[in-house]
Amino acid sequence: MMQKISLAISILAIVLCGVLFFTRGNSDNASQDGIGSISNTATFMNADSSGTSPRIAFVKGDSINQSYQFIIDKQQELISSSKISEGRLKSRLSGAEKEYQELVQYAQSGQASEEEMQIAQNRIMELQYELQQAESSEQNRLMQQEQEIQVQIVDRLDAFLKKFAAENSIDIILNWGISGEGILYGSQPFDVTSAVIDGLNTEYAIEKMGNEGTK
Repeated sequence: MMQKISLAISILAIVLCGVLFFTRGNSDNASQDGIGSISNTATFMNADSSGTSPRIAFVKGDSINQSYQFIIDKQQELISSSKISEGRLKSRLSGAEKEYQELVQYAQSGQASEEEMQIAQNRIMELQYELQQAESSEQNRLMQQEQEIQVQIVDRLDAFLKKFAAENSIDIILNWGISGEGILYGSQPFDVTSAVIDGLNTEYAIEKMGNEGTK
């Protein structure tokens, strides 16, 4: 059962993103890097009043997973916590095994009455349940700790990206890597959520009216 906890920690995958970006402002450097200038990409949308395309950047999340010291430190904290959990479970298991052996030996000695045999059997079942509960408790503790760390990482990333984007006049920041792809940050003028919802509801309302008219 200790292997479950060790495995859960060793496969830790906290998805994060970091700070490598390119913009349309330097097409010569972009070409040298083998990356096309962002100004040559298709226009995302003319969402702001000036009618210009957004400035788009990307971060390599997998690199940040490996290099961001905050994540490295938190991974070490989880590893330390897992070792503490293993130590607790081993100690609990050692005590339970000792009591189990004593109960079995007494039950097999021929000196135990039928009532005492039943008591020993019940106690053995209690020991098994206690060990399962202890394992579950430690696993839940580690899961909660990992979830709290993930929230901290998301909060730190969100705050940093907002500041970083403002300082570098970036409208949209994408994540690129094995950890997953998607938008990490988007400035308000390029948030089309409300427009999409309005459009969907309008189409659906027209569809409903059409269906009612055919009845």
